[in-house]
Amino acid sequence: MHATLGELMLDLVQNAIEAKAHTVGVVMTTAGSRCSIHIRDDGCGMDEATLARALDPFFTNGEKHANRRFGLGLPFLKQQMETVGGTLEIRSEPGAGTTVDFAFDRTHLDAPPFPDIPGTVLTMMNFSGDYELLFKRQDGESAYEVSRNELLEALGGMNTTDELSLAKQYLRGLDEEFTTLS
Repeated sequence: MHATLGELMLDLVQNAIEAKAHTVGVVMTTAGSRCSIHIRDDGCGMDEATLARALDPFFTNGEKHANRRFGLGLPFLKQQMETVGGTLEIRSEPGAGTTVDFAFDRTHLDAPPFPDIPGTVLTMMNFSGDYELLFKRQDGESAYEVSRNELLEALGGMNTTDELSLAKQYLRGLDEEFTTLS
């Protein structure tokens, strides 16, 4: 079973928020058939021993996911990157947060399918909690960035159907313009 790129990113962002991050940055870069994802948070971070165990599907610290006896996010991502000949690098430091970088060739037969980027970003921005999410998508000279806090301020929130519809429309417009320029 393979996850979409959107599911992989959503899992990592949710992990960051649950790790008490105040700011989560997501950079999605495409260059030809290569796709790279960089996710950085300023959450609680992990020590070396916890980081080493974080890739074990049967490990969980019991704090972030109190009702789960296992953690599949990072091990699943590792397995998926190994399957497609991609790369995965995780750096973390207690009190300083975690950075996850992964990259793969989008033309590989088992590459994670590309998601609805605007829908994925909107979902990331709607996880509960008080955090800033900075999302950037780039390909060569073309790029766009969006900030959760700026979007919340402009819309007055993202709770009503009208607010969510406007946010989705704005994100779709950014992505369509980006796709046209790339």
